[in-house]
Amino acid sequence: MGQTKRRHFQGPHDKCIVVGPFHVVFGRNLLKHERLVCEALSQVLKAFRRAWLEDVLPAKINLVVKGKGSQLRPMFYGYNFRDGSFIRITPDRLRHPNLHFDIIHEIGHWLHYKKMSSGFRNLRVRKMYLDKMSKYGDAKESHTLLAMGRGVPKAPGDLEDIVRVEGYRNRYEHRYTKALVHPWMPTEYAQVNAQEWFAELLTARLVHPSGYPRAIKTWIRGCFRTS
Repeated sequence: MGQTKRRHFQGPHDKCIVVGPFHVVFGRNLLKHERLVCEALSQVLKAFRRAWLEDVLPAKINLVVKGKGSQLRPMFYGYNFRDGSFIRITPDRLRHPNLHFDIIHEIGHWLHYKKMSSGFRNLRVRKMYLDKMSKYGDAKESHTLLAMGRGVPKAPGDLEDIVRVEGYRNRYEHRYTKALVHPWMPTEYAQVNAQEWFAELLTARLVHPSGYPRAIKTWIRGCFRTS
C-alpha cells in the first residue's frame, strides 16, 4: 500500500491508500475500517484472478469510503468528473459480510461505462439484455422494480436508483448466494435495465467461477475483446 495525490473527491483530512489497482480514499470518520476494506478488496482481486478476468481491470480504480447515515449500498459515479470516475462505499455497507460482492457489482458498471465502446449504450450488451429479458425475464417484475425507483426512465437503458426503498434488503441482500433465477438472468435485480443486468451477470459469474456456463464466460470475455 502507498500514498497517492489528492483528488476532487478527497478532502484535506481524508486518507488515501493504494491496494492493487484501487486508490482508496477514506473519510476521517471511517479510517477505523481500513483493514476491513483492504480485506474485501483482496477478495475482489482473487475473484477476478479465479475467473481469468484480472486483465480486464483498469490500471486505476478510484474507491471512496465516505458518507453518513444509513445509505443502503455502494454507487458508481461515472459522469462529468474530469479527473476520474469513482465508486463510493457507504458506512452502512461496511457492516455487510459480502462487501466484496457489492464492489464487484460496481466494478461491473465501471467496466461497462469506461471500457466498452459507447459506454452504457454499448449495443452488444443492450441487444443481449433484451434477448435474455424476452426469454427469462419477468416483465411484471421489471415494471415493479422501476416503479420502486425515483421515476420512469427517460430512455431505455437509463440508470434507475431503486436502492433507497423499504424492502430492498430482504429482496436483494443475498441474491448471489441463493438459487439464481437463470444463468443468463441471474437475479431479479438484473431485470431492471441493461446496466444492472451486465453488472449482475459479471458478479454472479465471479461468485460462481467454476459452475457458470462456458457460453456466458465466453460472451463476457468477448465484451472486452471487441470494445
